Amino acid sequence: MATPTITSISPSRIYTGGQMITITGTGFQTRYPIPPETPHPWPTPAPTVSVTIDGRAASRVVVLSSTTLTCVTASHDPGTATVVAQNLRADGSAIPGESVTTGNLLTFARV
Repeated sequence: MATPTITSISPSRIYTGGQMITITGTGFQTRYPIPPETPHPWPTPAPTVSVTIDGRAASRVVVLSSTTLTCVTASHDPGTATVVAQNLRADGSAIPGESVTTGNLLTFARV
């Protein structure tokens, strides 16, 4: 896998948190295959990317493709935020060198 990039965040201006955003870029780790011998019902897939916003974990991170993911932001004071996307191994640990940080694509505002 390659080092991920973030090219845009939509919406780029949101209110104090708890809102879904879409992150577009490249190199996001996609789903790990479920072994064929796994009994039904299949377990929830392991997360493949973690997202933090100014050090606070985003929730409900869903990787739609290697170029698009969605997540829900944590609460945040007004201002520009630093967003980090980190690719993860199947066991949930970070893949060294496979993260991206951006500090100018997401702004929190007062309602």
